[in-house]
Amino acid sequence: MDSGWKVGFRIVGRNRKRITRVFPTKGECERFQRWAMAQHDSGKLWDDSGKQDKRTLSDLINLWFEQLGQYLKDGERRRSKLHLPEDMRNCLTRYLRL
Repeated sequence: MDSGWKVGFRIVGRNRKRITRVFPTKGECERFQRWAMAQHDSGKLWDDSGKQDKRTLSDLINLWFEQLGQYLKDGERRRSKLHLPEDMRNCLTRYLRL
């Protein structure tokens, strides 16, 4: 461009928000693109909810079953396979903070 370098990209895919900026140098464009991608990877950029989802895995499984699983022929079987035994859940909680 006449006024500098233009950078335009989509971080997650073609159906997501496009980011376009103009900078005086090519190096600044590349630095901005790397910064924006790093911010997205760390979860700091474009957090639409504004708050963290605090639901447990069991809550999500129950929600899935209420909204979809109960209408499937093998919904009960799938739900039983998704629930983790208590000792395994405690082990995962320490490492994954579920």
